[in-house]
Amino acid sequence: MTFHSHKFEDADLQRRLILGLKELTSAPDYTVEDDGTVFFDRSDYAGMNKVIHPIRRSCFRWYLRWSEDPIWSAAFWEAMKQSGTPFQIEYHNRRIAFLLPKDLEELHEEISYRTAIECYPIDED
Repeated sequence: MTFHSHKFEDADLQRRLILGLKELTSAPDYTVEDDGTVFFDRSDYAGMNKVIHPIRRSCFRWYLRWSEDPIWSAAFWEAMKQSGTPFQIEYHNRRIAFLLPKDLEELHEEISYRTAIECYPIDED
């Protein structure tokens, strides 16, 4: 078995995730850790998304952006807060994922690019 985890940073969204799983008539197998993180088998991903996707849609028309680089992720998170644009944080297998409004993709791309340059300046020597 390959386990995956999911957690919304926002406590209300996470509460809705756990409540939604409890309300499913054929809920996937899952466990909830003390911090609220939901663990489930990879084979149950489709069942989990029956609850996760409506929660995301309740925020905005969405897409996800993430990086395996924790330095970039922390800097992008701070840049998003400073920009004042809406976003939500999710943890996928403890990796930070940004739930972002689809209609602001170009702005996110600009913020992402600036963040990358700030984290890893290009040496022009």
